[in-house]
Amino acid sequence: MFGLDDSLMVQPAVAQLRAEGHDVSEPTGADTILANRQHDLYVAMFHDQGHIPIKLLAPNAASALSVGGDVVLSSVGHGSAMDIAGKGIASPEALLRTIGLLSSAPSV
Repeated sequence: MFGLDDSLMVQPAVAQLRAEGHDVSEPTGADTILANRQHDLYVAMFHDQGHIPIKLLAPNAASALSVGGDVVLSSVGHGSAMDIAGKGIASPEALLRTIGLLSSAPSV
């Protein structure tokens, strides 16, 4: 109904990862999978598909890492936080989490 991305790209990737011994779930909607919170990692095909639900659940701890392009792109859930910059109240938690993701990201 909404395209063939899951059957053409995601399910073969899931099969390959399982063949390599990884415990990987089938493609599932973000609202369903995040409600269960049974996973250590979530992969989304598009930024808004995954980032919006994560920001709702953990606005100060959310971070994103986009891989597979020419450069690695990372962002934190709260954005630049310009409204609180310089006030001494911003938490570095999301930034530190994102830096940690970058340090363990595969090279492109």
